[in-house]
Amino acid sequence: MEPDLRNHYETRQGNAGLGWDKAKHAARDAWDKVENKVKGSDSGDRDISGSNLTDRNLSAQNTQQVNLYEERLIADKTRVKTGEVNVGKRVETETTRVQVPVEKERIVVERTTPTNAGTAVPAGEADFREGEVARVEIYEEQADIHKEAVLREEVKIRKEVERDTVQAEEQIRREELDIDDQGRGIIDRSNPRI
Repeated sequence: MEPDLRNHYETRQGNAGLGWDKAKHAARDAWDKVENKVKGSDSGDRDISGSNLTDRNLSAQNTQQVNLYEERLIADKTRVKTGEVNVGKRVETETTRVQVPVEKERIVVERTTPTNAGTAVPAGEADFREGEVARVEIYEEQADIHKEAVLREEVKIRKEVERDTVQAEEQIRREELDIDDQGRGIIDRSNPRI
């Protein structure tokens, strides 16, 4: 109890006070006066037990004040960084196959025997010459495969706030007033906590 009172006194008085030791002795002397004697208005010091004095007869010098303190839990929030997410892109290469049907032309030479084979033809109809060539152009389709880039997917990145309730439990201290009422001192019992 005394370290708490000393801390409170030094916090409030600072360097302007008497100092803790002097203040402590002065407080004890004043308390003894209140407990045992009260300076009367005309008859010197009188014992409280033998008088019918009220609180109005106590001078300000014989009044003591005791401060009672208690601790409270203060809930506060601090924003701290708990992690970091990096979202990037990378290129992956794979081999894919595509099938394209193509057409090719080819020359088919068919040799057949006509039904009138061996029949004589008129003179001059048969033209015997060398170097006669029949030309036929042939074509084929070739696959033209190339690449183009297309949009495949769209990714949206956002943050969401999740709310939670955190419960904390802590022991707190509270000062209570202890009164030793042995004897016949005047005690104010108007406070139900006394």
